[in-house]
Amino acid sequence: MLLHFWTRAEQFADHAEGVRAILGRYPQDAQVLLLRMSGMHEGPEESPGYRWVTFEAPAAAEGLGIDSRAPIEDWSRLDEVLADFPDPRSLAILADNQPADGRYRLAGWMSCLFERHWSLREMTNALMDFSANPREVHRLYRALTDFSLAIIGRARDELGMHFWLHSCGNIEPFLPALINLGLDVIHPIQKYAMDERLIAERYGGGICV
Repeated sequence: MLLHFWTRAEQFADHAEGVRAILGRYPQDAQVLLLRMSGMHEGPEESPGYRWVTFEAPAAAEGLGIDSRAPIEDWSRLDEVLADFPDPRSLAILADNQPADGRYRLAGWMSCLFERHWSLREMTNALMDFSANPREVHRLYRALTDFSLAIIGRARDELGMHFWLHSCGNIEPFLPALINLGLDVIHPIQKYAMDERLIAERYGGGICV
């Protein structure tokens, strides 16, 4: 399957037109839809409640890198955040959905657990949280997992999509459980971390590799 994922012509500067020509000559085999990710402090105009936190960004965050900003500066605000978590049923998530054009349909969702954790707590706090605040981490991850599962369910039920999981490293010990959970496709079979032939022989009957 040919995908143009993360290949943007404008990033090639003086060669942009040549890249556009190549992409046009070799169109991607899938129709890729955008699932809109929620904003941090503000939601879209049509769905203002579709955001991660209800309070304004700290003034001190201005000018900092994204991994140095902490919308949740103190875990005492976790109850407030969880009580008004983004609604996975929001119409904003599928706002950019396009009619099926006959190709295999794909949609993507990122920043599920650790990425969302550090974007809410900033990187240093997030790394320390695993030791210093495990209870709060478990509560946040439970809410994030439920949110992601609901979106996966919508993509399956409303768009008729399969469930793909991208994961690096050797995840073979988890594959039986993932198959039982309903995973359709594992991507990729990372070279030198897993044996693609062995994985296909063992699990090919239950999952696409």
